[in-house]
Amino acid sequence: MKFFTLITVLFFSGSVSASCVAPRDHVEQRACSTLRLDALVHQVLAAQHTLRDKITTWDEEPEYKAAALANFDNAARAFQRYQAQQCAFDASLAAGGNNASDLRIECNIELYSSYLKYIQAHVAAFK
Repeated sequence: MKFFTLITVLFFSGSVSASCVAPRDHVEQRACSTLRLDALVHQVLAAQHTLRDKITTWDEEPEYKAAALANFDNAARAFQRYQAQQCAFDASLAAGGNNASDLRIECNIELYSSYLKYIQAHVAAFK
């Protein structure tokens, strides 16, 4: 029952702080955050795929579609580089402490959440 409750809270909440409101301990908090991050990664990958499909089927000349796809792929790679660097910085603020990995996870959750909304807005613009 606890597992079901944890999954329910994760999928019906908007942020980590809301989804992991009262964990029993650090292990439960970490598990909750990790599940949230994994779900976000999958949602981002699916949204990227959807956006690529929208661009591919866009009613525009092939050269414009090719340019948009190339630019999107470059932007997606740039986001990955930014995300890695930003979250490395956040983790470094632990100054060698035990919560460096937690800071990295929380950073990833924040950035992926924002990025997902950004991609979803572009997908919606094609409708």
